[in-house]
Amino acid sequence: MGLHSPLSKGLENDIEKASKILSSFLYDKEAQYTDKIIPGDILERCKGIAVLTVIKGGIMWSGRAGTGLVISRLPGGEWSAPSAIATAGVGFGGQIGAQITDFVMILNTESAVKAFSRGGNITLGANIGVAAGPVGRNAEIGGSIREAAAIYSYSKSKGLFAGISLEGSGIIERKDANEKFYGSKVSADELLSGKIERPQQAQMLYDSIKNRTDYYKKSITGSLNLNTDNPKNISEQKENSLDQEKITPEQSENISFKEIIAAEQPGQSLEQNNISQFQKQPEAKAE
Repeated sequence: MGLHSPLSKGLENDIEKASKILSSFLYDKEAQYTDKIIPGDILERCKGIAVLTVIKGGIMWSGRAGTGLVISRLPGGEWSAPSAIATAGVGFGGQIGAQITDFVMILNTESAVKAFSRGGNITLGANIGVAAGPVGRNAEIGGSIREAAAIYSYSKSKGLFAGISLEGSGIIERKDANEKFYGSKVSADELLSGKIERPQQAQMLYDSIKNRTDYYKKSITGSLNLNTDNPKNISEQKENSLDQEKITPEQSENISFKEIIAAEQPGQSLEQNNISQFQKQPEAKAE
C-alpha cells in the first residue's frame, strides 16, 4: 500500500484550511467553557502559530506527510504574512489504514520562530523541544506558565482532541508554494520577520485568532456582564453575549479533505518521496 498524502493546492488553499482548523481549536460553541480548547492565555502570549494537516498510515511501516503554514507575532502585536510548510517522516510499527490529523503548534519562544525562519529542515523534539499543550480554562486560571516548552502541540482527529504527537517529524519550508503565492522568491525569514506585507487573502486567518483573543480579554476583565444570581443560566448568558459581540467563527468539525490523493513514486525511499512532493531542489547555477 502506498502512502496517501494530503497535497496542497497552494498557500491560498492552506490559509483557508488553517482558518477553519484554528477556529475549531480556539472556539467551540458547545465546549468553549470546558477543557476542549486552547487557552486564551497561551494564545495571547505566544510568539507564533503553525498549522498542519497530516495523514499517517502504513502496514509494516508507518509514514506521514502533510502541509500547512506558519505565522509569527511581530513586535507591534500584529501577525506576519504566512509561510508555507510541509512535513514528512517514516517509522516502524505501522497501522492498517490511514488517519488524518489536524495539528496546531503554539510557538512559545523566539527561538521556536527562528527555527521556522531558517528555511531548513526542523526536527521536532531534536532541534527544538515540543510538548503536549494544556487545554481549557484551568490553564488560564493557573496564570503564568513556567518552563514552558518551546512548542506546544495540539492535535485533533475526526473533530476530537487526539493527543497525537509530531515529535520526530521533520518540517521544511515550501519555497515553491511561497514563490507562487507572493509572485517572487521570498524566504521564510522575510515573511516571519514582517519584511513582506501580509496579504489580504490571509485576513480570515487573523480573524480566527482575533475572535478568540478578544473573547479572552473580555472574559478576564468581566466585560461579559453576566447575571450570577442565576447560575443555571450562566452558560446560556455567555452564549448570548458571544452572539451579541458577533464572535461566531466557522464551525469546522467536519473539515473536507479534497486534496488527499494517492501519491507514490517507485524507486525512492518513503521520506525522499514525501519531501520531493513539497519542495523542488534549486538548480545549480553555472560558474
